[in-house]
Amino acid sequence: MEEKSIKTEKEVVVREDLNDMVRSINFRTISNRFGERHVVDVTLYNGKVLEFKDDKKLFEICMSFKDIGETDFIKSKKLVEELNVNEDGEIMGTYICVRYELCDSTKVVLFATDSFSTRKILDNYYKHYKELKKTDLKK
Repeated sequence: MEEKSIKTEKEVVVREDLNDMVRSINFRTISNRFGERHVVDVTLYNGKVLEFKDDKKLFEICMSFKDIGETDFIKSKKLVEELNVNEDGEIMGTYICVRYELCDSTKVVLFATDSFSTRKILDNYYKHYKELKKTDLKK
């Protein structure tokens, strides 16, 4: 019989302050001979940029708001860590994403282009960012 790895809520730590190390979150258009595609770049405190894929066509949704004269259609955008819960309600771990909330209360979640390496990179920079903040507080 195969054992499943199920974590309890106490074992899983969700970093609520992940967005604190973000300098900016912006769309970028990539053009090639096949056309254009859009990604979301997350620029961190140290200038490093991580790419999140716009597979939900969020850029096009935003352009539709712009086309009808809507302004301030993006209510919020954040780099967040959230619980990964399976269909049985069991906590399987966490995931990191960019979460947009639009003016009509629509929430759109975008994931990293390469989720494994992005997760490791963010873990490293988060640890460094926290160390820098500790050092700043001591001064």
